[in-house]
Amino acid sequence: MVMMVQRFHLIMSVYVVDCKAICCCLIFLHITLVSYNPSLWHNL
Repeated sequence: MVMMVQRFHLIMSVYVVDCKAICCCLIFLHITLVSYNPSLWHNL
């Protein structure tokens, strides 16, 4: 039982880190695209 909880906690922590990394990448890409193409601001 304890092993399952630890494994679940490990998977969740990795999942949360992946979500944060993906969000950071998306924000970075969006900023990069907008800086290269300011007209994208009007399409939001």
